Amino acid sequence: MITKNDLSNKIAKSEIVPLTTPLYRFYKAEYSRSTDVLPHYHELTEILIYESRMGSAFINGQEYQISPNEIHIIHPNTVHAFKIRPQNNSASVYVLQLKSGNIFKALSGYTDFSEEIFFRNVDPVMKSKREELLKSMLLLMKNPLQDMELLCRILRLIHDTNQGRKNVKKDARLLHVFDAIDGRLSEPFSLDAIAGETAISKHHLCRIFKQSTGMTLAEYSLKARIEKAQKLLSTGSMNITETAAKCGFQSLSYFTKSFRKETGKAPKAWQRASTNPERV
Repeated sequence: MITKNDLSNKIAKSEIVPLTTPLYRFYKAEYSRSTDVLPHYHELTEILIYESRMGSAFINGQEYQISPNEIHIIHPNTVHAFKIRPQNNSASVYVLQLKSGNIFKALSGYTDFSEEIFFRNVDPVMKSKREELLKSMLLLMKNPLQDMELLCRILRLIHDTNQGRKNVKKDARLLHVFDAIDGRLSEPFSLDAIAGETAISKHHLCRIFKQSTGMTLAEYSLKARIEKAQKLLSTGSMNITETAAKCGFQSLSYFTKSFRKETGKAPKAWQRASTNPERV
C-alpha cells in the first residue's frame, strides 16, 4: 500500500551523470536491501530493464509497480524516483543512459533522422525489442566498436519503426522548483523562500509538487539534506556539528535524530564506517 508520505511525494533535484563515453553509460544496479531513490531528473534518456519484482517506480507523476521483465523508458528532464523493495534480499536492474542531445548533434546532417523521430518511437521500440536489446547490452565490453554497434542498432530500430507515442507533458515550473530547493540545502527549509524564488503561490506550489512527486516539499528537503550530510561526512573533512550547520540544521539533536532515521546509524557511526570501510 502506498501511503501519503510515500517517496513520490518528494520533490526532485537535477542530477548530473558522468557518462562512460560521450554518448552513453551502461551498468547493472543490484540491491540487497530496501532503498529509496530520491526524485530527480537529468538530460539523459534512460532505459531500465528489470529482472524481478522490486517495488515501485514514480515517473512523471505516475506510479508503476516494478515487475519481472518490465522495461521503463525515461525521457530527458522527466522527474522519476524509485522505492526499491527487493524480494528475497536480491533485485537487479540493467540501466542504459543515452546522451541523446549528443546523438542528435552527431546525426544533425541526416535528413531522415531527427529528435522528433527518436522520441516518437523510442518507447514502442524498446518495449517490443526488450529481450533482443538486453542481449546486445550484455555483450558490451570496452571495445569501442562494439559500443558503437549497439548504439547504431538502437537508433536503427527507433528510426525504422512507425509506431507513435503521446508527447509527455513536462511542467517547467516544477523543474525550477527542484533547482531552487537543491540550491538551498545549506539553509533551513523555508516554503516562503522557495515560493518567492519561483514566483508560485505557496498553496499552488505545495499542490503541484505533491501531485507530481508524491512527497511534500519539507519531506524532500529533509531527505536531500541528509544525503548531502552523508557526502560531507564521507570525506572526513568535517565534524558532526560542522556538517549539521552546513546542511541547514539549526539543532544538532534534530540533525542526529533525522540522520539516524534516514540511514539507520548515528552520524558519527556512519562517518566512521564510511571513512574506514574495513570496519563495516
